[in-house]
Amino acid sequence: MAASTPELCFISAPVGERAKTTQISYDAKGDRLCYGSANVVVLRSLADPRKSLVYTQHSAPVKVAKVAPSGFYCASGDEKGNLRIWATNNEDLTLKLELQPFSGPVMDLAWSPDSERMVVVGEGNERHAMAFLINTGTTVGEVSGHSKKILSCDFKPTRPFRVVTASEDFQHNFYEGPPFKFKHSFKEHTSFVNCVRYSPNGEMYATVGSDKKIFLFDGKTGEKTGAIECDHKGSILACSFSPDNTKLLTASADKSCKLYDVAEKTLLQTFTFETKDLEFMQIGCVFAGERMISLSLNGDINFLSLDTPEKPQQVLRGHTKSISRMVLDTANQTIYTASGDGSIMKWDCTTGQSQRFRGKGHTSIITGLAMVEGHTVLSCAMDNTVRMMNPDEVAISEGSVEAKGAPQAMVSIPGQNGAVVVSTDSIMVLKQGKLVSTTKTDFAPLCVAVSTQGQVAVGGKDKAIHLYKLDGDNLTAGQVLKGDHQSAVYAVGFNNAGTLLASGDSTRKIATYTVGDEYKLDKEFSFHSTIVRSIVFSPDDSLMASGSMDGHVAVWDFGMTPKCTFNQAHRGGVNAVAFGDADTVWSAGVDGCVRAWKIK
Repeated sequence: MAASTPELCFISAPVGERAKTTQISYDAKGDRLCYGSANVVVLRSLADPRKSLVYTQHSAPVKVAKVAPSGFYCASGDEKGNLRIWATNNEDLTLKLELQPFSGPVMDLAWSPDSERMVVVGEGNERHAMAFLINTGTTVGEVSGHSKKILSCDFKPTRPFRVVTASEDFQHNFYEGPPFKFKHSFKEHTSFVNCVRYSPNGEMYATVGSDKKIFLFDGKTGEKTGAIECDHKGSILACSFSPDNTKLLTASADKSCKLYDVAEKTLLQTFTFETKDLEFMQIGCVFAGERMISLSLNGDINFLSLDTPEKPQQVLRGHTKSISRMVLDTANQTIYTASGDGSIMKWDCTTGQSQRFRGKGHTSIITGLAMVEGHTVLSCAMDNTVRMMNPDEVAISEGSVEAKGAPQAMVSIPGQNGAVVVSTDSIMVLKQGKLVSTTKTDFAPLCVAVSTQGQVAVGGKDKAIHLYKLDGDNLTAGQVLKGDHQSAVYAVGFNNAGTLLASGDSTRKIATYTVGDEYKLDKEFSFHSTIVRSIVFSPDDSLMASGSMDGHVAVWDFGMTPKCTFNQAHRGGVNAVAFGDADTVWSAGVDGCVRAWKIK
């Protein structure tokens, strides 16, 4: 089943590790940043973040991705040693070559300037590097000489071709070719050599390491030409040359970046960030044309400026974990998303720009998100708390409400500054940010919906839908819908008129019920192949959309088959869907992305 093409895509952020280099590269032809985010490759447009491209065919976390100088292909390597080379100039992202150069993770790769050769490095049992022709996968020499994992590599961007590698064995190696063969090694560093990069003109290259040292070498012979006196207080994890070859940008675990004059070997500027907290550790950097870009541990992509060295000029943000919940504010063209790591983002639908909510937030996966009257956002999480946020200030309010049990889902009460939260054994009503009532259950709730008339539907692990009436602050138990679902009910939703209830279960079935004194089964639908996670209705109630862990989004006009489907909308599964208008469905999922789909 071919993947559908979204109208817009707000993509996930790079995923990094503490005190380890995270590869981030620049595609000059497409003006895009390239990086891995969990199991996907992201080509993030700097001109328009809504037009970014995501490649989803890796089965393991992606460690590195780089576009060829020609711009026609991208190479990406993952944690299991898989390397894929695929086309960037067609919608199918056609695979050109797939191989496994070694058994361990692919740590870095580099293209030759003619886009015909490649060197890839990492960790394996018999070898840690490989140089080959991309058309056939045939090796072009032997890249050997390291005794431990190779962390970085680069290809001389001009002829005669050269290859350099950097390793955990405290040395970097120099190779001549093709076919490539070992020329000599250097042991100036006294700790891991984290990154090696050539200057754009190929006349020199630099190495940086965990010993806080920077060395410069002749690009053609590999001979050492000097060292830059460095005042980083932590490991240097990455470096990048400016387009004019005169400056070197470095990123460090000391939560700073520095810019050096290469000829004078002097410091030009130190760039600092919001705080000295761990999340602002700088784990990657690259020159994107004249723009200086660094990567923070929390996934922030920072645009550095000599005019404002005390803070980035611009920051691109996104989720680094699965998106678990999404709420759409159509009046303000804003989307709110919550993630498995407890973070909450605010997205502008028109520009794709995002902001992360500041303040003390949740410490575990967020299971519920709601926008209530009074322009307040509420969230609940598995840390047994409910929190409030001010969307205008993009700030999390101090304090929290303690939930009764582990919250599973949350929904706003239409027309009120309140919400209903279901936990493992309770249903809670919150108003004005306070818990006003708790109803114990003899079943395990999984999802909840509230109609405009105050009808409350709770889906449970017991394969039933439990109905309640919200009377003031309290719930009155009503009908229990049994027998229509043969598995746990994971999604419920009322239409806007409050006349129809829809539900979805863990074995793909969707059902609708007419709302009245006695709810009656209306229709049953089948398209998805596994758990239905979200069901919503269009503004005029003429359409229904469903999202499933099979990765697909379906739009229904209440016929027996979907009106249209968006296949492979999210790799790993869809956790939330919402209508933007009568013609647009938004979705969010396990891949950390938010996408908009045009209904046809």
